[in-house]
Amino acid sequence: MRNQPTFAETRTEVRRYLEDPNAGIWTDAEVNRNINRAILRIAVDTEWELKTATFTGQTNQSWYYLPTDCLFPRVIIATSWSNEKFFPTDLVKMDKEQGAWEIDPSSIPSRFIPYSYDRFYIWPPVNANAGARTFTIEYVPVPLTVSSDSSVTLGAASTVPPLYISNLIAPKAAQLCWLRQSWKKAQEYAVIYKQLLQDAQVTIRNTSGAHTTKLRPAGKFEKAHGSTRFRL
Repeated sequence: MRNQPTFAETRTEVRRYLEDPNAGIWTDAEVNRNINRAILRIAVDTEWELKTATFTGQTNQSWYYLPTDCLFPRVIIATSWSNEKFFPTDLVKMDKEQGAWEIDPSSIPSRFIPYSYDRFYIWPPVNANAGARTFTIEYVPVPLTVSSDSSVTLGAASTVPPLYISNLIAPKAAQLCWLRQSWKKAQEYAVIYKQLLQDAQVTIRNTSGAHTTKLRPAGKFEKAHGSTRFRL
């Protein structure tokens, strides 16, 4: 059984892809930087690591801060609305999805949770007569910058990534490195990464039931979100 690669072993694998084992073209600093960039891209593409945080809805308050380590929110479970699941999005996408609700008051949705930068917005706010309400936010955390050669967490905030995630790092980092030298080589590794990514997304779906696609604007959990059809 293959062991989890360390950061140093991942760098060696990247150098094999670059055909530069002795650092004649790319310095270790450059390769390390692109490995960390690859880890960030993989977090976005797979959403493999998730964290949760809870907060209390305040009476007549709509704006709330996201967790400080939040890369982007994935789902908010609103106990004040029968534990319905809402998928945060930004206002521009919501406007497009809802048919320009900003200029047509009659089309304003009754419940939505958009987000922007470091905060999100809940509408409608908690009613004054409802009492304290608890919300749970599930989010993708910002990967940690890796600098230790012995690290096996590879940027993960709370756990060691599975091998099907670790396997994505070297080809993505190689693609980013090759952008400096050869567009053709970069494209070759972009294709390799995409193929491995599809396999990882299928694995995530099969092991957790979660889809790694970005879901459409906020609304309660619908049949479309729970569809068994897997879409990349």
